[in-house]
Amino acid sequence: KAVALIGIFLHQQGKKHEVFMKEPIYQVGRLLALADSLHFQYCKYVRTSDEKRKASKVDAPSELLGNALFNVALDNPVVALARLAERIRPYKGWADTYSGEDAGLVHWFVRQMGECEKQIDDLSGLPKRMEDMHKAQLLLGYLADNPKSENKE
Repeated sequence: KAVALIGIFLHQQGKKHEVFMKEPIYQVGRLLALADSLHFQYCKYVRTSDEKRKASKVDAPSELLGNALFNVALDNPVVALARLAERIRPYKGWADTYSGEDAGLVHWFVRQMGECEKQIDDLSGLPKRMEDMHKAQLLLGYLADNPKSENKE
């Protein structure tokens, strides 16, 4: 319900979802969510034993990478991207060479992160000062479901 209310708020402010979903701040939120997904897959296939995985348990931290950077992004999205750049390397490196179970999904997450980068493209498009509307867009990007038209295999 909260996400719907935020969407209504943005619509009342003249921000239609077709437009704000392409804006850089929304894409930063989406990038953080994808970083969470990639980090979780890394934990599932690198940090978790086969026995635990078969029991549907994953050795993952309670705070994944994107989640850990979300509050930083609420204040300054450029700083959040800088921290992401410092921390994403082991997960991206693993994903680029991974060929095991769910490899298609892992590679899809990396491709989607690249798509976010194309939408962000220029950091000057990110707000210098985060206002409530920007924070709402960041949240919607973070909570957004992945596009249904993509084949995750």
